[in-house]
Amino acid sequence: MKKQNGFTLIELIIVISIAMIVLAISVGSYRDSIARVKLRSSADGLVADIKYAQQLAITNPNEAQFCRIRFPNNKSYVIEDSTGKVFKTVDFPRVVSISSGPSQIIFLINGTPQINTDIQITLVENRHNKNRIITVKKITGEVVQSSTTH
Repeated sequence: MKKQNGFTLIELIIVISIAMIVLAISVGSYRDSIARVKLRSSADGLVADIKYAQQLAITNPNEAQFCRIRFPNNKSYVIEDSTGKVFKTVDFPRVVSISSGPSQIIFLINGTPQINTDIQITLVENRHNKNRIITVKKITGEVVQSSTTH
């Protein structure tokens, strides 16, 4: 009787089952990573745009009385000056939205917010309830970012 080289059907089924389990775990982890990256990049972009709006307010005092970031909904924002000139419009990725914050942030010609308290904007990644909190300090106009998980 000849010895056969190869694998039995049971061995192949076991190996394929293990490979499918590992693949299913890694796909879920990959999706989580992508969502976290989208949240982080959205928060980084908003921080940069807040600083941009402050800079516009400082550098263009003769053209406009102020510069603002307006949040028309929880999925986008607009940077514009007091004359209504739009400098930038941004839409967040589908998995990211604003869960709390003001309807607008107005920066005076010295770059500080018009309001007399710190301003907080919370971005949330909708599937996993991960947050990025962006704070604009009332006195200095400094913009800081932190993260939380619920």
